[in-house]
Amino acid sequence: MDNKVDWDKIKSGREKAYRQLSSQLNLPLVKGHRELLLKYLYDGAHLLDVGANDRSLKSYIDNKSSNNIFYFSCDVDTTHKHEYYSVDECKGKYNVITVFEVIEHLQPGNVFALLNKCYELLSPGGVILVSTPNVHHPVRFWRDCTHITPFSYDELAGILITIGFDGCVAYRTKTNMGLRKKIVAYVCRPLISLLGIDYATGIVVIGSKS
Repeated sequence: MDNKVDWDKIKSGREKAYRQLSSQLNLPLVKGHRELLLKYLYDGAHLLDVGANDRSLKSYIDNKSSNNIFYFSCDVDTTHKHEYYSVDECKGKYNVITVFEVIEHLQPGNVFALLNKCYELLSPGGVILVSTPNVHHPVRFWRDCTHITPFSYDELAGILITIGFDGCVAYRTKTNMGLRKKIVAYVCRPLISLLGIDYATGIVVIGSKS
C-alpha cells in the first residue's frame, strides 16, 4: 500500500468533520459496533471484513441476521483461513466493508492507505464502518501495548472525508451500560465535560460512497 499522506488535506477533512458532527458527549451511544452493522445488511449484500481475526463476525451475522450475506474476510494472521491475507490482494466490489479495531494498530500513513484501498473496493452506494478505541476514555487506548495511533472521532471522520467518503456519522460505544451507570454518567456529566473525558470505551465512524 502507498502510505504517502497529504497532511494539509487531512487537516481540511478534520475541520469539515468537526463542523458536521456533534461534540464528543453528544454523539449517540450504542452497545457496540457490530450492532450498528446489522442495519446496513440486506439480502445478497457482499461484505468484506478487514482485520477479521477468527472470523467471529460471520458467526455473529449468521445468528443475528436473517439475510443471506456473502462474507469475505481479510487478515494478516495465517493461523485462520481467510479469502485474503492482505488488503492489496482483495478483489471485487463490496456493499459493506468493516474495519473493526484495526486502525489503532497502524501508523497514520498506513491507515490512510488502508482506508483509501477500501474506498476503491466499495461499490457505489456502499458503506464502510470503522471502529477504534475512544481516546477520550481515560484508559481504553493505553491498556493495550500493541496500540500505536489514537484517533479521535473527528480525525477519523476527517480522513474518510479526505478520501472521498460522504455522509459520515459517528457513534460512541459502551457495553453493559445499565441503569445505575447511566444515572452516574448523567450526574457526573458536567465534570466529565469539564475534564474532556468520556465513559464510552469506543467510537464508530460510518461513511458512504456515492
